[in-house]
Amino acid sequence: MSVKKIDISKYCNHKLIYENLPEGESYFGLDNICILKQDFLSKYKTLKQGDLYNYCLGNQDNIACDGQRIFIGSKVKRWHFIGFAYWGDVNEIIKVIFDDDTEDWIDIAFIEWSRLFVHGPWSGNLTHDNKIENVRVAVTAGDMIHLVYFHDCVCEFSKEKTVKEIILPNNILVHIFALTIEY
Repeated sequence: MSVKKIDISKYCNHKLIYENLPEGESYFGLDNICILKQDFLSKYKTLKQGDLYNYCLGNQDNIACDGQRIFIGSKVKRWHFIGFAYWGDVNEIIKVIFDDDTEDWIDIAFIEWSRLFVHGPWSGNLTHDNKIENVRVAVTAGDMIHLVYFHDCVCEFSKEKTVKEIILPNNILVHIFALTIEY
């Protein structure tokens, strides 16, 4: 299978990773909690190696899901959504639109940012047969210090048609930092 990293930079609408702790801002990150870039990039905090993911580090670094339409332009065998949920685990539906304008849906599990995902017999109800991997951990800065876990939710996709675009859910508590497809 071939891998394609989707450029999500033009869809990003939120900032969580900062060069320095923001001074004088009335609100930043998630409830005045952020990740310093040096902590995000620390190699010893990478749980999964490789260059499978394209993180957007800059003015806006993630998508707070608000129904954005992301162009794909490829057949897809497997989806990789890198991100997390804020304020608890959540399952979301992502709409898939094919080149012929037919539609399908994929169920994606987003795991709470403050915890490592542990596989177990209870995780089947949450994941909808998605494979979830912990890919990165960083420490926060700001009003609260804790570990933040980035999860890769892997979803198999058996359609043979070309995916034109996807429509993200309308849930600002779901944050996507990278999207990779296998085709």
